[in-house]
Amino acid sequence: MQGPDSFQVEAIELYTSFRDKLDQAEGITAPEKQVLVDSALAEIERTFIPAFLELRDYLLSLETVAGDTPGVHRFPQGRAYYAYLLRHYTGTDISPEQAHELGLSEVARLQSEIRQAAAELGYPPDISLADLDGRLSAQGNSLQGDALLAEYDRLIAKAGKAAAQFFERLPAAQLVIEREPFGSGIGYYLPPPLDGSGPGVFYTNPDYPIARHIIPSFIFHETVPGHHLQGALARELDLPAFSRVLDFNGYAEGWAVYAERLAWEMGLYETDPPGNLGRLRFELSRAARLVIDTGIHARGWTREEAAAYWEKATGQPANPASMDRYVILPGQGCGYTVGLLKILELRQRAIDRLGDEFNIREFHTLLLGHGSVPLQALERFVAEWIESKAN
Repeated sequence: MQGPDSFQVEAIELYTSFRDKLDQAEGITAPEKQVLVDSALAEIERTFIPAFLELRDYLLSLETVAGDTPGVHRFPQGRAYYAYLLRHYTGTDISPEQAHELGLSEVARLQSEIRQAAAELGYPPDISLADLDGRLSAQGNSLQGDALLAEYDRLIAKAGKAAAQFFERLPAAQLVIEREPFGSGIGYYLPPPLDGSGPGVFYTNPDYPIARHIIPSFIFHETVPGHHLQGALARELDLPAFSRVLDFNGYAEGWAVYAERLAWEMGLYETDPPGNLGRLRFELSRAARLVIDTGIHARGWTREEAAAYWEKATGQPANPASMDRYVILPGQGCGYTVGLLKILELRQRAIDRLGDEFNIREFHTLLLGHGSVPLQALERFVAEWIESKAN
């Protein structure tokens, strides 16, 4: 882009990506490729750039009417709208008040567990979370580049080897790691195509250094036994297409956080106590989201108040991008902890009722066998399964 309304069209990512992929395509002659490239360039100038400028102008106009209060509670029927968003993103009937109190309770519990686990490693029992995080980062170092990719491969292989003891069925789709093309964050997962023609892909930015103690939980969340195991398997089930594709936030993210804890039960942190601390820190951050999300959108917190709570609860500085996320996506961040706790609640309910008849592999087959569903539906499936097993 050369000015506010002028563009260097050949440098636009939409064009360069198309051109580069076309160069790699087989069975197309050079003259045919040139025709396609010229057509793409003309279409970008004719439709994409004007549409982009129209969108930009609209977003700039929103700045002139936006208020300084971030929460949706300030809008007409805003509190009812936020209650709806909580139901949408969690798949439960949890109220804003219940979610806020749940978040506070979970934060207190996890802070205590973290300090206890840290004391077992020789850290002072009254160490602050900020000091602990700094010491872990300094002692464990960070990984990036080829070393980070090798660690990802090692952890995925380790999880895959242990998974057979906890799952009756694993996805047939391959899992591959690819460089994130836009340098976005530290990584994310995309499931395989519905027709099974390709692998599930974990996209990552290996140039971004990651503290060693948080790598295990991050990769278990995104791949195995987390998003890849659940998402790839869902596409291979004998279900209607929509059931194999749709993702319900409370279920999908709740499963992925459950996967982090399940990895601990699978023994994947057994020789990595700092990694287990990283797991607890991740879980703490999800619980703090409950408090912040409900604080902003139901209780009228400012961004500054939300940031102050985050730093107090987690010991980490508030990331402006994270604060933007909580403001822009009300309710979304609540699905992680609510989903985790619902899955653990259902598992404990099954254990209490079935006793020695409870089988973790069968239970996981049940949880994963309907694709991604609202948590209320999952609760019905589990209740029916328990009654069937008990009788």
